[in-house]
Amino acid sequence: MATFKELISDFATHTGLEPKVADKALRGVIEFIATRTAQGEKLRLPGLGTFEVKKRAARKGRNPQTGEAIKIKASSRLAFRQAATLAVAEPPKKAKAGKPKAAKAEAAPKPDAKPAKAKAAPKAAAAPKAAAAAKAAPATKAKAPAEKPAPKKAAAKKK
Repeated sequence: MATFKELISDFATHTGLEPKVADKALRGVIEFIATRTAQGEKLRLPGLGTFEVKKRAARKGRNPQTGEAIKIKASSRLAFRQAATLAVAEPPKKAKAGKPKAAKAEAAPKPDAKPAKAKAAPKAAAAPKAAAAAKAAPATKAKAPAEKPAPKKAAAKKK
């Protein structure tokens, strides 16, 4: 992420303006956006996007430490929605250090591979161990499965 000074320097270089003029221009644009959106206007800049103040109603919440119900005041925030024509380039992916992964097509099957049936044998041996462990464990009450709440009914459509 660039600092504001770096942004001004790059802006001055890109536009051919002096750094002081570029600084004044950039700060003027930021102030303009802040002023217009503070007045409740939706500001659309073609090719860049739309700035808009989103309002959030007052609501109830919970204090996560105590669980106590609290009131949350109404608030507003500045939202930005990017224009469809604004292309954002993805940063280049860094190459991972270490061994390169071999393609699956090049991998040869292992000559010492055991058949799949051999894997079923350990499961059968585990069953007597589980039964012995169940006998040694103290008896506990079986818990009833939790009931799911009834689905909400859709509101009737107004005509």
